[in-house]
Amino acid sequence: MRVLKSANAFNAPIYWRAVGSSTMQHAWQLARAYPPHGTAVGLNYQWRGRGQKNRRWHARWGESLLLSIILTDPSCLHLPALSLRGALAVATMLEHALGIHPHIKWPNDILVREQKLGGILTEIKDSIAVMGIGINCLARRFPPSVRARAISLRQVVGNRPDIRPHSLVPHLLRALHTYLVIADWRQRILNRLWRPARPVNIQPIGGEVRPVTICGLTEDGALLAQERGSTAPQRYYAGEIEMDSGI
Repeated sequence: MRVLKSANAFNAPIYWRAVGSSTMQHAWQLARAYPPHGTAVGLNYQWRGRGQKNRRWHARWGESLLLSIILTDPSCLHLPALSLRGALAVATMLEHALGIHPHIKWPNDILVREQKLGGILTEIKDSIAVMGIGINCLARRFPPSVRARAISLRQVVGNRPDIRPHSLVPHLLRALHTYLVIADWRQRILNRLWRPARPVNIQPIGGEVRPVTICGLTEDGALLAQERGSTAPQRYYAGEIEMDSGI
């Protein structure tokens, strides 16, 4: 594992390996030594990458930005909606760096043109958080199983040098340093929220699919959504939303 010379706004090291199981796993191994807040771990390729519901992350060698950030500052660990704040940082970084306007699909996905560009997975154990981030950068095409739902920066802006994973690392860390703790995070996420005030289907963890309309977010990051026929919105703290197939 080598240390990148790229700047880290957290003033912490950035470790990089060519190949590994997953950035999350390597980050948790480093976390045992309680490294500096904002220490980052990246890979060119991971064979056990995962996202929400343990879904596999599809990425060929060197085509995606695969990075995990170790968060040890207590003030950061107690922030509500940590994954959503991470999504805000990613979306804002991409807008500033590349001129695109990603949407945030609750609870942790980055979308462009209604397709998934990236995602965030956050785990907290023993007063340490690890935030894993994946962004599709250079892919020309995706496996048939995800082709209709996935998109890459190359497909959005063309083959530019500034979309290479290593080029984005310092911009991403600077955005995380700023937007994880920004005061008006909720309004900024609402401004980017996918399909606000429109019908979607939500499936709570362990529950049935329900047709709802997205109403907003609570102060702790729960999704406010109102079922058809209901008189008031409900709070959802975990689950998955998809476009209503009847719309």
